[in-house]
Amino acid sequence: MAGAYVGEHALFAGGQLEYSASDTSVEAYDKSLTKTTIAPLSVSMPSVTGIEMNDYAIFIGNGAINIYDTSLTRTIDTSSIQIRNNIRAASWGDYALIGGGMLNGVVSNMVDAYAIM
Repeated sequence: MAGAYVGEHALFAGGQLEYSASDTSVEAYDKSLTKTTIAPLSVSMPSVTGIEMNDYAIFIGNGAINIYDTSLTRTIDTSSIQIRNNIRAASWGDYALIGGGMLNGVVSNMVDAYAIM
């Protein structure tokens, strides 16, 4: 499971369930701790990372990028990033840097730069 914030909400998404199953649900909490279930992740993301960038919460995993805006509307970015497990991400200016992880059982030192246009 990963977390990110956007606007007045903290979002929690994805993660590994029992055995090989993973979760696609996304839950949003406002400052009164009211929970809202919003549009799920577009794909299963057992190894998901979340970041905040500009006015967006971004969840990245399993080769997919799911973007939530301040209205909690989901956009699915179809530009592909290489599928890796256990990636990490950080935002820097207008870019999300997505790095590391495991690729076919080998530690990866790859870093992808991603920008919301």
